[in-house]
Amino acid sequence: MKIGTMLFKTIAVLTLSILKEGYAVPCTEPGLTMCVCRGTEIYCEGLNLAHIPSNIPKITTVLSFQVNQISAINATSLSGLTSLKRIVSSTYQCSTAFTKGVPLERQNTWHALFNANKISSIDADAFSDLQSLELLLLESNKIKSIDANVLSGLTSLKTLRLDYNDISSIEDGAFSDLRSLSKLSIDRNNLTTVSANVFNKDVDLRSLSLRGNPLVCCAMADFFEWRPSQNNITYSSGDCTDFNSTTDINSFNVSKCPIDGQWGAWSAGTCSVTCGNGIRYRNRRCDSPPSSNNGQDCIGSSTLYVLCNSGVCTESCKGSGKKPESKRMKTRKWKSYQYRQLNRRGDTRNK
Repeated sequence: MKIGTMLFKTIAVLTLSILKEGYAVPCTEPGLTMCVCRGTEIYCEGLNLAHIPSNIPKITTVLSFQVNQISAINATSLSGLTSLKRIVSSTYQCSTAFTKGVPLERQNTWHALFNANKISSIDADAFSDLQSLELLLLESNKIKSIDANVLSGLTSLKTLRLDYNDISSIEDGAFSDLRSLSKLSIDRNNLTTVSANVFNKDVDLRSLSLRGNPLVCCAMADFFEWRPSQNNITYSSGDCTDFNSTTDINSFNVSKCPIDGQWGAWSAGTCSVTCGNGIRYRNRRCDSPPSSNNGQDCIGSSTLYVLCNSGVCTESCKGSGKKPESKRMKTRKWKSYQYRQLNRRGDTRNK
């Protein structure tokens, strides 16, 4: 009896020690037995997984599925994981081996690999339940664009890495929920421009990296106007090209960019006649904005002539400016005239 009690206590102490010290052990949850668990952290790495594992415990704080074959993050893949703080889906700091019984912080297994996932599709609101998430790594995938609602709900996110994808566009408002964002890296993609409109208006970045993108300086005018507002950036990197030269994004002078002229609104104009067919004359100006710095002038005509009709003219109002009588008014006058004529003859049958 004493031996059994002592054995039970020993197992309990070892279990608590594993959870406390953060030892890596095989996961026991159904569907996750091929993964490695460390307390509330789950590592499913280098397993050729085609989908994000199911049955992820709601108390999970770290989820890593680096170096797999995952091609999509669906709207329900991460639902309910409100305690999640870190997601890793890239080759960055990839741990592919665990020494049994040794805490992860004592293992020298963090290293970069060349194989990664194949994520090309992320559903809108896929991260909407992850309000506690602080770190999201999605490097070395096949993401082509960041749509406006893909990252919605990530209000606590501090670090976002999207390096080594195929991103060519980021929609306005794509980072609008990321008000806590401090580190953003989108290196080695296909971006030609980044607009200030993608960010939350209150964001306070500390690090911004856009290296290795074919950025066009003058296509980023609003970005360069917004950039000085980020007073706390300690690291900013990237180049853009314009005027047959390459310039660091931290030193480009946007004021020298050509501005193409844009037409203002058409004037209402007035019809040339008060009745009958006429012509309405309308005009517009190239002032919204006007061209400058050798920008192109507005293309098209500044004047427009359109037909107008102010109603049928009658003999009595031609040239007088009077409005022509309507057909109904003419009918009423004719009936009144007939009634008066009948009364004069003493015939009241048609009263």
